[in-house]
Amino acid sequence: MSYITEDTIWPSATTIPYEIQDLIRHFYSLADIPDPEVGNQYATDIFTPTGVMKGPFGLSDVYVGEAEIRKSKLNAWKLFTSRRHRVKRVFVSDEHGYDLMLIGEVDLGLKNGRAVTNEFTCRMLVDGASVAARSPRLALSSVWSDTSGVMAALK
Repeated sequence: MSYITEDTIWPSATTIPYEIQDLIRHFYSLADIPDPEVGNQYATDIFTPTGVMKGPFGLSDVYVGEAEIRKSKLNAWKLFTSRRHRVKRVFVSDEHGYDLMLIGEVDLGLKNGRAVTNEFTCRMLVDGASVAARSPRLALSSVWSDTSGVMAALK
């Protein structure tokens, strides 16, 4: 089992299909790879062609559609030497398990030699048509995080 979800508490009332759990694992495993070309994999393996990816750093961290998502990781590692995401808990707000809220944490190695663990939440909307086609993709990933601890450690 992947370190990303090995300790995850999944919802008990609604079963999250394995393919969607695997999509979540794949999303975060890509986030932990220090390669600026990972955006290509996000565009082809994770998101629909019209998908939206919002990061924790505000309006400058919003990517809409395949072309923008492909470019999303070009500067993602300029401040970091390592990342290790872990999903702690998943909540579901629909009967199919397509509208999800995740709570997690990420260990960040910073280029200045410091390290910090930061909590995050992420809403993920899985595209129903992609599930029906047996290839789940995200229509939306939207991350919220108090990044003040990261910013302080970067100083």
